Amino acid sequence: MKVINTIHSYGVSVRVWVTERKTRRLLARIAWLVSKTADGPLYLGLALVLASSGQEPQLSLLHGLLLGFVLERPLYWVLKNVCRRDRPPAALNIPSLIIPSDQFSFPSGHTSAAFLVATLVGAYYPALAM
Repeated sequence: MKVINTIHSYGVSVRVWVTERKTRRLLARIAWLVSKTADGPLYLGLALVLASSGQEPQLSLLHGLLLGFVLERPLYWVLKNVCRRDRPPAALNIPSLIIPSDQFSFPSGHTSAAFLVATLVGAYYPALAM
């Protein structure tokens, strides 16, 4: 339990630090753009590139990604609705830089998808994992 409290305390500190600086438009814009990169279009683009290659390693990676997302998305949704952890703006009653797509923050859909893609791409192309 001490580890969870430490992680929570660190998360609150980082969130407060970012919120204090949100008046800087550039930082807010960068945060928004970084968040948007994980909304799916880049994953779709990767899938299209892999599919169009017609080569076995790329098609194998594509199949792995498709299977991974078929397993990851429902698991993520169940865990998010079981854990029901409020997002920092709601928990701390502070304004948000980004309008979230749902109410709860854990587990992170962006992080779980990025981890899946990074892990599989790193397994197929170890040089990219360095």
